[in-house]
Amino acid sequence: YASTSLGPRQLRENLWAQLMTAAHFDPLDLSVDMLRTGTAILRKAGYRSAWSIVDQAVNSFKERGGTVDQTMTRHLYILKRACHRGLGAPKRAAAFPLSDIPSLDATATPLSEKGPAWPSRTLLCGCWWLTREIELSNADLSDIRLVSPTCIEWSLPVSKTDICAKGARRRHSC
Repeated sequence: YASTSLGPRQLRENLWAQLMTAAHFDPLDLSVDMLRTGTAILRKAGYRSAWSIVDQAVNSFKERGGTVDQTMTRHLYILKRACHRGLGAPKRAAAFPLSDIPSLDATATPLSEKGPAWPSRTLLCGCWWLTREIELSNADLSDIRLVSPTCIEWSLPVSKTDICAKGARRRHSC
């Protein structure tokens, strides 16, 4: 229920309502037949997120005061398995080719129109400190501090995985 999840939740609810209305169901009155029909439509349409959409419909139903009985609970278990069946592993980005960094020009010229200046240095720092894209793109020179002649500290800002909003400091020595 974080503020960043409100938009995606609303999109899932809207999609479910549109599908169920088109299938001649009342989207607010959840039933086993509706769940089976909605799940079948989503799976046939190739939604990898079918279960997330169905689960959102059930949670919204409960939040409106609806109750899920034993029969519906059993069907939800079956539908969840059906949604996950045959999906395979999620598509992931390829490994970053670290060995290509030395071949980049050591200039301030960005690799793309809105890319960072000094791209080879930026990529090297990002790999050395194992930062996420967002952490690297938000980095500022003032975040870096020389602790000693052989140690550098990087103050990373608040991120989505930092629920207490404390930020983090990472050090590397050589």
